[in-house]
Amino acid sequence: MIRGTSFEPVFVTCDPGPRIVSTLVVHRQRPETVYAGTEGGFFVSTDGGQSWNPRNTGLTGQTIRAIELDDQNPLTFYVGTGTTGLWKTTDGGQTWTSINPHPLRNVTSLVKKKGSNLLYAAIDQMVLKSTDSGITWERLGSGVFSFSYATQVAISPVNSSLFVLARSVCISTDEGKTWVTKTSPASPPAVMAIDPADPQTFYVGSAPRGMHKTTNGGDSWTRMPAIEMLEAAYVDPWDSNILYAAAGTDFGVSTDKGTTWFSPGSGLKHRFARAFAPGHGKSLLVGTWEGGIFATHNHGDSWSELQPRPSNGAPILSLAVTTGADAALLAGTDGAGLLIGQYPEERQLFFPQVADGTAGSLSFRSTVVLVNGGNDTQATIAFRDSDGQPLALKLNDSPAQSVHVITLKRLQSVSLQTPGTDPLKSGYAILTSGPQVTGTVVFSRFDNGVCMYEAGVPAAAPLYDCSVLLDTSEPGRDVGLAVVNASDTAAKVTIRLIDQSRREIAVKDMTQLKPNFGPGAHLALYSTEIFSEIKAQGITRGVLTLESDQPIAAVTLRQTDSPSMSYPSEVPTMCAFPVIPNRTELNPRTPATRTLFFPQIANGRAGGSQVKTSLVLLNPGHTALTVLINFYKANGEPLFLPIKGGSTSGGLSPTVERGQTLELETTGEGELQAGYATVRAPADFGGTAVFTFWQDGVRLFEAGVPSSVPAHNQSIYFDNSGGGRDIGLALANPYSMASVTLKLYDNTGQLRSTLDLKTLDPVFEGHSHLARYASELFPEIRQQNIKGGIITVESTQPLSAVTLRQHSPSQPYPADFYLLTIFPVIPILP
Repeated sequence: MIRGTSFEPVFVTCDPGPRIVSTLVVHRQRPETVYAGTEGGFFVSTDGGQSWNPRNTGLTGQTIRAIELDDQNPLTFYVGTGTTGLWKTTDGGQTWTSINPHPLRNVTSLVKKKGSNLLYAAIDQMVLKSTDSGITWERLGSGVFSFSYATQVAISPVNSSLFVLARSVCISTDEGKTWVTKTSPASPPAVMAIDPADPQTFYVGSAPRGMHKTTNGGDSWTRMPAIEMLEAAYVDPWDSNILYAAAGTDFGVSTDKGTTWFSPGSGLKHRFARAFAPGHGKSLLVGTWEGGIFATHNHGDSWSELQPRPSNGAPILSLAVTTGADAALLAGTDGAGLLIGQYPEERQLFFPQVADGTAGSLSFRSTVVLVNGGNDTQATIAFRDSDGQPLALKLNDSPAQSVHVITLKRLQSVSLQTPGTDPLKSGYAILTSGPQVTGTVVFSRFDNGVCMYEAGVPAAAPLYDCSVLLDTSEPGRDVGLAVVNASDTAAKVTIRLIDQSRREIAVKDMTQLKPNFGPGAHLALYSTEIFSEIKAQGITRGVLTLESDQPIAAVTLRQTDSPSMSYPSEVPTMCAFPVIPNRTELNPRTPATRTLFFPQIANGRAGGSQVKTSLVLLNPGHTALTVLINFYKANGEPLFLPIKGGSTSGGLSPTVERGQTLELETTGEGELQAGYATVRAPADFGGTAVFTFWQDGVRLFEAGVPSSVPAHNQSIYFDNSGGGRDIGLALANPYSMASVTLKLYDNTGQLRSTLDLKTLDPVFEGHSHLARYASELFPEIRQQNIKGGIITVESTQPLSAVTLRQHSPSQPYPADFYLLTIFPVIPILP
């Protein structure tokens, strides 16, 4: 079942009339970036389709027929127009250059061979080839295409055979030097679909002559009598045995490459299918001429329509899906422009590091905390070892098993802990659930029964590229990562070491660290284990970047464990926080900016306690840029903090060199002060804050404070089951005065109490800050012995927030000591 919300028009008309959106392309490595080809020009969205900008400088004849991205350069792509031929951009669409060998022509198809500079284009009665990314062109197949209108060009991903759909199917196996023409009973065909796993198998058809199939490259053909009037065909992108065919008012599905066919199951109310696109979780989306959008998760056995249906009923010409927290479905129409709707389908999240068990005096536990902020759903937690194989672990009172299934009602929460008593095992966890279920794994280490640290491992969504901030500036300090191959095929992952001067010091392929980084494989290493050059060359600051050809999920691990000191003279610390999406110099800078919010920072001394905060930022772009950093007190006034290097400031405007990191560290001196920080920076900047606490000169913990996105509705999980434990939140209001309501729900999802924030802060004005623990907000938790649940935050203004999880000691040091863990809050549907 797709649970959508109302579609809304992004752009509806262009002078002088309605806009047709025939082409939508989502960037493979940056799925928040979408390109649209319309009858009114070329448009780009960098926020998943929420907002769009025209990119037509220099581009004439703005009826876009085809878009092709360059797989080797993310800022280079090509378009074919309906009247002025071929165009190219090398700056993400800011400017365009004509690459027309034949201007004033109609481009019907455009394709690039992956990993090369080869381009092919169908232009009226010609097929053209470029070997230098469009600088020069040659005409192919003299005499082959002279009297036929080429409508489609395709390249087999298996052997790079070239297919051209004209009056017949023309095939070249030598990049267009020679051709063979395969005439089918469906000639002249209007539709062609190629089996991505077998270039000898393809399908052609037309409205009057039905559908035909060949398994020997076109030497012979088999008619498919079930498909009488073929108008569209689509081979399943995950299983080439599955084929979908639209035939007028009929729609057929085959699971055996077209040998047998069946009508679609219940739910597909419209049969005039025109657009196909892969959806979440290996589903298939179909857009129809009547304006409906349908999905199947079981190869056509059943279908569900995205509800409510787009109200204008315009024919759907193109579909695209963006991913991430704001996943959306984009629909290009004939006459109603581009429509966008939320597309919150079941998703997978990864907790890239878990462990359980004992090894000598050490023991480890992992606590899985889940909250359902949406409708009733089922959540599955699957544990895997480092080879991707099932890892059997106990959770609470359950037996040891690799898969645990939990039913979660709306606003219900669970805390599931491993016992930490069996032989040590480690790996990762996968959460599969409805779109509003998320959480954290708390990773705990004990030494002779004393808890040394608790690290909140945030849920990680798959990505292709990421960066990790390197820090070996203190004895025993190291930063690494845990990474999972989130795909169903082997991943080629490259790891680069870049120093503070932006020099690439070393490069490693993942296979040098783990020979088979296959489906579900997992690796957790620190930077000095990955690159010996760090110690050999005395590198203390820099960046590790990862680039993968398959989705990966990763988290940053930061430890401080001095080899020359042991407990209780020193406490080993470890904290986990998100990696920074993208990598250094993946793209030149875009002009867009955003604000990073760090809802809890502190500095100073109080008695024997000392606190300091480090703010670390990464500039992954091509140019040096200035950022604006502000610190605020709880009442919104500037918070003046002593910064290492001699300055004391409530605001800074440092310049961060291209590809470099910037660290601002408070001194830990002076009166204890707390508040929050904002960083106004280009949209691709990333960073984190690290909150460090000492007691009587002994560092007890480090907590990573992730940047947070302000939201109207969010929640924290609270846990009252252990002695000395309390969980709270830090709230920052970066905007105007807000009316805020806090609600307490127990772990069954029942509302137990409501609190108007005005009772704590009568005027929660702009730039205000508040940090409280659950027992301070709701005394009912202790009074009524509520073991666990959530506190929701509902605000009239977006608030930035993080979860604070503390452990208060029950015995004097070193038998026990104070700990704090910080991790993200959980979004809630209103």
